[in-house]
Amino acid sequence: MLSAEDIASLGQHQMATAARSAGVEAPTSDETREMIRSLLRVFNGIDAPASAPVPVPTVKVTESELATALDGLAVVVKAAAQGVSR
Repeated sequence: MLSAEDIASLGQHQMATAARSAGVEAPTSDETREMIRSLLRVFNGIDAPASAPVPVPTVKVTESELATALDGLAVVVKAAAQGVSR
């Protein structure tokens, strides 16, 4: 399990390393990295702050595209959670 401090300290390099080890593309924006931190807080039973950015979809995607994107994000989150040591 990760603490709130562990999650807050995750940087671009750590997320990129976790993504590479999972065989997926690394997050490329601060917004995506913050979304991963928010998901990790939820995954670890820590309430996400009310100020966490909520992405607003601006284009329609197919169900298949959404499923693929969510699957890739889940892999990155799992790899990041496993790759962070205390």
